[in-house]
Amino acid sequence: MRRTTALALSATLIGGFTSAVVATTPAAAAEASPIGFASVNALGQNGTTGGAGGQTVTVTSRSQFEAAVERTDPVVIQVSGTIQISGMLDVESDKTIIGVGTGGRITGGGLDVDGTHNVIIRNLTFTGANDDAINITDGAHHVWVDHNDLSGAYDGALDVKRGSDYVTVSWNHFHDQQKNSLVGHSDGNGGQDDGKLRVTYHHNFFDGTAERNPRVRFADPVHVFNNYYRDVRGTDSYGAATAMDAGVLVEGNYFENVASPTKVQIFESDPGRLVERNNVYVNSGVPESDGAVTEPRTYYAYTVDDPNTVPAKVRAGAGVGRLGSPVPDTTPPAAPSGLRSSGTSATSVALAWNAATDNVGVSGYTVYREAGATDVRVGTATGTSFTVTGLSPATDYTFYVVAGDAAGNASSPSGAVTVRTPDQGGGQPTDGPVGFASVNALGQNGTTGGAGGPEVTVTNAADFIANIKADGPRVVRVQGLITLPAGMYDVSSDKTIIGVGASSGITGGGLNVGLPVSEVTSPPANAVHNVIIRNMVFRNANDDSINVQMFSHHVWIDHNDLSAGKDGLIDVKRGSSYVTISWNHTHNHTKNMLLGHDDDNGAQDTGYLKVTYHHNWFDKTPQRNPRVRFGNPVHVLNNYFYDNSDVGVACQQQAGCWVEGNYFEDVEEPMTTSYAGPKGSIVERNNHYTGESGDPVVGGSVENPANYYRYTAAPAADVKAIVTQGAGTGKI
Repeated sequence: MRRTTALALSATLIGGFTSAVVATTPAAAAEASPIGFASVNALGQNGTTGGAGGQTVTVTSRSQFEAAVERTDPVVIQVSGTIQISGMLDVESDKTIIGVGTGGRITGGGLDVDGTHNVIIRNLTFTGANDDAINITDGAHHVWVDHNDLSGAYDGALDVKRGSDYVTVSWNHFHDQQKNSLVGHSDGNGGQDDGKLRVTYHHNFFDGTAERNPRVRFADPVHVFNNYYRDVRGTDSYGAATAMDAGVLVEGNYFENVASPTKVQIFESDPGRLVERNNVYVNSGVPESDGAVTEPRTYYAYTVDDPNTVPAKVRAGAGVGRLGSPVPDTTPPAAPSGLRSSGTSATSVALAWNAATDNVGVSGYTVYREAGATDVRVGTATGTSFTVTGLSPATDYTFYVVAGDAAGNASSPSGAVTVRTPDQGGGQPTDGPVGFASVNALGQNGTTGGAGGPEVTVTNAADFIANIKADGPRVVRVQGLITLPAGMYDVSSDKTIIGVGASSGITGGGLNVGLPVSEVTSPPANAVHNVIIRNMVFRNANDDSINVQMFSHHVWIDHNDLSAGKDGLIDVKRGSSYVTISWNHTHNHTKNMLLGHDDDNGAQDTGYLKVTYHHNWFDKTPQRNPRVRFGNPVHVLNNYFYDNSDVGVACQQQAGCWVEGNYFEDVEEPMTTSYAGPKGSIVERNNHYTGESGDPVVGGSVENPANYYRYTAAPAADVKAIVTQGAGTGKI
């Protein structure tokens, strides 16, 4: 297809990232003013009106946004596009902060409503805050948080504390979050919190958020009605919890796959009071209740929807892009310029281009590959870079890019760029691993998983568990997110476990690739081997997400998305070897990847633990990225380390790490030979350090991984773009 013809299709194709706002009719869910405590006339404020009556401004940068939220007069602040911040920005009184279309995003930091009042926060996506995404504190009152999408905050997604009052939290989508929403700072803060902290939560989607949905102290009442709780499982997970004599009314909610829907005592706190009524529980535990709670109707009128209708209503109405667009935008963006290749491998091309402009802001880009009669849409990007994967070596490819805005308008195509992929080199199969999992050793030539065996598709826990441990080669295709009972589930030799699409995987349990722990010091004949785990989502494991142990070998862990486990996300230990860990996105987790069981396990580990880590995205994972003992060489190649607050690569106890071509951004200690035990060795070369990254601590000698396999290192400066576009699920 000619590129002019592709343009005619782009308004439809680009819907992958804009379809939620093409319609201009407001969703039925969107209220013009809050229901619940933010509507109450109290403390000199009659309801919550935000910046109504003041100037309306549109902001597209941090500096503009910061200046607007700090003004002392009423202001309606429209956020267009993504604004990157760090830390918490104070929001003054009488403000409405609202996203434009579905493209208004706050990333990297959060908003602090600190002692102010009459604030509305709507239609914004919050991701990756390095503290709370939204913090309402120190006597703030009359705050309405409505129709937002919140995920990936380091601490809480939305916290209300320290004497704040008259707050409504409605129609928000909370996901990919451990500690979600706290009401009440601590058990010792009753002097400030008693008689305050009145909050209404209604029509929110608590989507796999592990805890604090909400967790309440001291308040009476907190009103939780018509919310949809889904897949809140795993160790210590729960829905709504009360403590310290707080009173919580939980009514008309729908709990689906929630192990502990309600709790009246949490951890070491004193118990609270909770009334539950007219809720629906599907595949969920028994709710706890105790005591009496002040009726919210003594403060405001409200109507409770039939709880059986809640899942459909909340899925359709919660989150961003549900407020409507009263004036349709028909102006397309300008065409992107400067399209270029920023790096290649035998099977991938990294592309970059200059940002397009638009009257209200560009919401994303679609990348096309020219292919004769019919051009191929290869993917979408919200930023100005994208990595095309799955290509053939030594082949010419021509690409172009189309920009789109939140109304579905598409630009003309960019200028095209033609790129030739290099020769594969080194004999690596294009559909197999790079690194140690490709090596011929221990009687296994490379890693092929279940190739040659039957293919089965599983959709439930029983079938999944049975097939991954079955004898013989097998390809196990996982359809949907399967909830496992807590525990570790054995994977037998010659298996490929692969997710279908971008959101299939497991939650609640983890995978064990290995025999039971014993004291043997050499590989047993029946050691588990030849296992591939790809394109899987792992959430809320009650132990490790993936554990490779007891001399298991030839394991390839590739293109997965892992977060919120109890212990490690990917641990390799007890003599295991010839492992490649590639193109994974790990986030929302502290102890990320361990290599080597402990400082005393040299008898099993010395001479083994040969692992390649390449093109992984270590996204705000504080430590073990990886933490290595005994293994030599361990190859850490072309990974993107972002905001790792403790340490990147820790190489200790006789280990040898070859660290090259990585991109370290805001990593306090990028690498060290001494972490919490005896020293190891690190060879460091051609890495890129930016932001607030510290100095690498290196020294000693390490065996060159090129003695085992051939590879090509991408330029370190290009790694961030390559990895953020290529890592995780939905990319193969």
